[in-house]
Amino acid sequence: MNNEVLYKKILDDLLEGIRLGKYPAGSRLPSEMELAEQYNVSRITSKKAVEILADRGYVMRKPGKGTFVLQIDSMKNSAATDLVSEEQENPYGGKSIIGVIMDSFDSSFGLDVVKGLEYECRRRGMLMMLRLTYGSVEVEKEAMQEMREAGVRGLILMCAQGEVYNTDILKLYLEKFPIILIDRGLKGVPIPTVCTDNYTASYELTKVLVEKGHRRIGFISHSYLTTSTISDRFEGFCNALSELDVPMDESLLSLNMDAFLPEDNDNEVDTEVYHVLLADYVERHPDVTAYVTVEHRIASLLYRVLKEKGIDREKTLACFDSDNDMQEMKNLMYVQQDQYRMGVSAMRLMAHKLRGELLPTREVVPYTLYQPEN
Repeated sequence: MNNEVLYKKILDDLLEGIRLGKYPAGSRLPSEMELAEQYNVSRITSKKAVEILADRGYVMRKPGKGTFVLQIDSMKNSAATDLVSEEQENPYGGKSIIGVIMDSFDSSFGLDVVKGLEYECRRRGMLMMLRLTYGSVEVEKEAMQEMREAGVRGLILMCAQGEVYNTDILKLYLEKFPIILIDRGLKGVPIPTVCTDNYTASYELTKVLVEKGHRRIGFISHSYLTTSTISDRFEGFCNALSELDVPMDESLLSLNMDAFLPEDNDNEVDTEVYHVLLADYVERHPDVTAYVTVEHRIASLLYRVLKEKGIDREKTLACFDSDNDMQEMKNLMYVQQDQYRMGVSAMRLMAHKLRGELLPTREVVPYTLYQPEN
């Protein structure tokens, strides 16, 4: 029996076990090594079967802990049905078109999300239509309307950040139009959302800083704390300090970096004013030894300020996501989201949604916390 048949045998057996309740939701599957020994195959073969289960959203792999069953309600009678092309399933003929609306993207965040979306869309025989809103709720509404008029079968949306969300999203949900949110959820609205566990990531990031001896930690963000991603990061930061008995000093909160919100032609945004604001912040709080920033672009500008002042080796900078422009910093700590997987997962959930399957309201994509070597 060749490896192709062997991995499918393992896959089918695991799916059957989940379907019959042998592996109920929340339970741990046998490890890749245990499966390899059970079926007398290589670990590569057993790993492939488990990876397919994870790719289809039936299980979640937790590094160092194992693989756990996520959902069983939408299981099909055959493992092969998940890979039937959307073109064949579309009763209207032709390929299904999925609308994707994002506020913006760049190399630090969003580019790999788009790559993941495009890959999974193409793999499933669908087409993708992309629009950027640059943070405008009005443009977001227009894009949603235009895409519906163009005949998209579903929408994947990274909501524009702001004090209030686009109420048209709620209307779509109430109309039962297929919609998947990515990165940012709407609190109180049970629309399926693919995201990082931003609260836990921020909590862990802050906890590590405190354990390394930092007691004066600045928090730097833009003003839209109502955005679910940002509010979760802020809450994780605050709760970590509280539970570790580190006093919260509100003077160390800087919540005015709104130049870093997406906007049209954002590559031409003049950051000189915010450079001055950050330099002033650093000078007014010389006892701060570490800074937590909610996103990479703020961290990048802060790093330039610290480097200009010659104190970049004395301070620790912690942020979400990073790219090559900051890797030379000695004391850099950052949470790297699995953005590619975020995109793949969102498009996979959309494919399931189009089949009328029940979906979890939240699918969490794992992250990695990178720390300085010393």
